[in-house]
This record gives sequence, structure tokens and C-alpha cells, in this order.
Amino acid sequence: MNGLLFVKLKRTGRWFLFWSSATLSTFSGCVVRSADHYHETGLVPSEVGTVHNERQTSLAGVSGVHPFALGGKNKIYHSLPGGRDKILWYDLDAQKSKGFLNLSEWFSDTQTKAPRVASIKIDELERIVVAENGTGKLLRISPDAKKLEVLADSYDGYRFSSIAKVELGAEGDCFLSSPATGVIYNVNLDSGHVSILNDRQIFAENLLFQSSQKRLLVSEPTASRVLSFDLADSSLPKTADTLVDFSPAEIRPHGMALDEQDLLYLSLGSLGEIRIYDLRTAAELKTIKVNHFAGDISFQEGSLLVGGAKSVSKIKL
Repeated sequence: MNGLLFVKLKRTGRWFLFWSSATLSTFSGCVVRSADHYHETGLVPSEVGTVHNERQTSLAGVSGVHPFALGGKNKIYHSLPGGRDKILWYDLDAQKSKGFLNLSEWFSDTQTKAPRVASIKIDELERIVVAENGTGKLLRISPDAKKLEVLADSYDGYRFSSIAKVELGAEGDCFLSSPATGVIYNVNLDSGHVSILNDRQIFAENLLFQSSQKRLLVSEPTASRVLSFDLADSSLPKTADTLVDFSPAEIRPHGMALDEQDLLYLSLGSLGEIRIYDLRTAAELKTIKVNHFAGDISFQEGSLLVGGAKSVSKIKL
């Protein structure tokens, strides 16, 4: 992309386990900055404006600060604050939740830690893929909740201790974030092979696979940026490009979603904003204001589902 700014990382840090003394170094990439920096970068936003959305409704019974994922047949799979070992599904038509699976029933009573749902994704066969960070496992559950598989639970002999978000890629690949260690795991769901995606420490919160460009987008709130990994080739580990950089402003990107036109929706937490970017032109298009914390986001038939402090909001676009 022509005329875009190259940047240098400001953070340094030591690697976890297998990287004992490496420090963060310089890398470059295309940058989409917030509106305050358009003069500096030369990027001109098109049709920038703020929409105070009046079509925001709350989905009662679905907690916004806990994992949720959109499935088929108008369902949302989610967990609840008081039962993080349980997965429920919410019927958007009937507007009520039903029990789906209790993970504790599948684990031994001798486990020192209770299972805990950290993140949920639904694959093309409507199987539920779960990052479970109580005992540290990547799970896959059949649509009828009668079969549970442990796909991975360790890397190089070390048990998963802090996995958080899970994202499904292409050709059987899956990605797991571990923000406490600065690692993003690459798991092949067919073979169970686990490797490391990133060649330097990244404190990832959310992961988003962009199939059209074969890349993985990563939000890193502590560094006020969104990164991008090119997955076109199979070489590992990889160096990330900076896609969105809000620094020096302390703006923290959290959730990410792509619509049918490959526009990027980026939620900004306590700001109560969702900003929309055209990744082809590197332009910020609009800002949607919500009346709560803007966390995880997802699309559902022309609507945006936004996780908040107490519930999930549905915004008609």
C-alpha cells in the first residue's frame, strides 16, 4: 500500500520459556491511524462520522463479559458468570437460553482445577471449539453435545497455562492466544500439532481470521494497536505487521469483526465506540457509539452483536 507509514515498536520484553533473552525489535507494515493522526500520515478518511445508534437492544440472559459465539439456526453459544464450566445456547427467535453442556461432567473429580470456558468458536460443521483455561485444553464438542475431544493441551512438554481466545483459520488450522506469556499458538486440528505463530512477544486479546487475504488479525490493547500476520505461506514463526496504531493515545482495541465487504469493525472498550475501517484504502469510515463497554463483537444477518459489561447488545446496521 503506497504512502503508508512505517513504524517501530516501543516495547521490549523477555520471551517466555523458549525465548529467554530476545527483545522486541523493529518491524514495518501498513498503518491505519485514528482520526487525530490523519494529517501526520497523509491518510484521508472518507465519510467519517459518528452514529449514536438508536437500534441497540439487549439480549437478556447473555452476559457480555463472558464468551459467546454465533452458531447456525439463529443460536448464540455462551457461558454465564456463575457457571464458567457450563455452555448454554441462546435462541434468538425464542429469546431464551437452554443448557448445552456442563464441562465438569466430562472431567475427572481428581482434577485440581475446575474447567473454565475462556472462548468459543463454531466451525463449518457446527461443532463447538472451546479454549478452556481452567485445566488448559483446546476442546471440540459435537453439535449434539455427545462427543468431546481434547485437541491439544500442551506445547513442547509444557501444559497450556493461560490460553484465552481461540480462532479458526483455513485448512484445519486454529489459533490460540496466551496474553500472559505473549504467545500465539498455531494448532493443526487434524494432526494435533502445536507450534508458535509469532517470532516476538505479543500480548494478544482477540484474534480474527481474514479468509480473503489469508491473514490473522490480532488486537493488542496494552500496546493500543492491531497487528496482522500473513498466512499465505506455511513458514513459522512469523513477524507481524502493524495494521492499526492508536499510539500515543491510550485507546485500547478489543473485539474485531469483518462484514461481507471486508470492512473491519473494531470495538474500543471503555470508550463505548466501534470504529469501521476500509482495509483496502486504509481509511476510517465511521464510528458507532454504544451505551456500554464495547467488548467482543460478531455479525448476525445485518446486525452487530456487541458484548458489554452486563449483556450482549444487538445493533441493527
